[in-house]
Amino acid sequence: MDELEVELKRCRKSEILVDAELCIAAARQFKALMALPKDGLMCGPKSRSADLIEKNFESCAALSDVPADYRSNDLTKEESSLIAEAIRVRETLTEDELLRSLKEFVWTCTETPPKLPSMPKQAPKPQGD
Repeated sequence: MDELEVELKRCRKSEILVDAELCIAAARQFKALMALPKDGLMCGPKSRSADLIEKNFESCAALSDVPADYRSNDLTKEESSLIAEAIRVRETLTEDELLRSLKEFVWTCTETPPKLPSMPKQAPKPQGD
């Protein structure tokens, strides 16, 4: 029975750390995506990125049952920091805000005609004698 409890605790710790990593990654990816131009170029990859961010952000919700002061004797300082950062993300970036922003971004991106880079004008060739 003791071995089972130890294994269960190890699995729970692993779950929490993976969720924390994904939550933080989703927040970083979200910020990066929001910084991209909504110019109609590369909208396919941007839309797929939005889907990935949305999926990864679900991990933030999984942290809702982990108290902000979650600590365990077997957590390293880095692991504790990781969990704390993920909980801050969950508390500051709501799922509704994220989903609304992603939907708006993808809609604007896909509805904006592509703005192709302009070609530099070439000087006319000199006329020969």
